[in-house]
Order: sequence, then C-alpha cells, then structure tokens
Amino acid sequence: MAKRQTIPEASDPLSAILGKGTSPAFRIGRALPEAAQAPDAVEEPTQKVGFRLPISLCEEIRDCVVFLQGPPLHLTVSEFGEEACRRELERLRDAHNGGREFPSRQKEPRTGRPVG
Repeated sequence: MAKRQTIPEASDPLSAILGKGTSPAFRIGRALPEAAQAPDAVEEPTQKVGFRLPISLCEEIRDCVVFLQGPPLHLTVSEFGEEACRRELERLRDAHNGGREFPSRQKEPRTGRPVG
C-alpha cells in the first residue's frame, strides 16, 4: 500500500468548515513521517458511530471528499470525520479544560432527540 501524503495546514480542506486551529497539519489517515513510523505499528481498532448532520453539510462534505479522493490525497468520508472530531476535541480541551484530556465518564451520554 502506498504511503499517503500530508496536506500543509494552509491547504487543509477542513479549514473552510472548522476554521484554522492550532492543531498540526491535516494528515490523511494516520500516515506519519517515515522516521516516526514503528516497523510493527498496528492501527487502532475503530467503532461505527451514529449521529445526524444537516443534509446540506453532508452534501458539502461528500463534494469535498469526491473532489479530493483521487491522487495524491485519497481522502475518505471516514478520514474527514475522524480529523474533524480530533480537531474539535482539541479545541474543546483548550477552551474548557486547560488543554488536558477530559476525565473518564462515569455514565453514558444522553442519546436521542433533545428536550425542548
């Protein structure tokens, strides 16, 4: 499998939606510079998550992914979503928890339609 290239932050496709942050340059997938890759690195297991987004946002994301899915980026909707979630978590940690990880939850988050 060919290595995936990184995108400089200036050309980050998420910047238009999420705005520029202090996070490192957008990486497609989990590709690391060759010096940082462990020879026997194992990908972290994944889990499917379900949530609703406005149709117009879904369409814009799909348009972006289709435009960037060919060489050299090979962007996927999953990679787009993962990076968006990582950036938002970083922003929320910085804004609300002094940049530290959030404590482990003691209960599951509420699900379903919001009240009100």
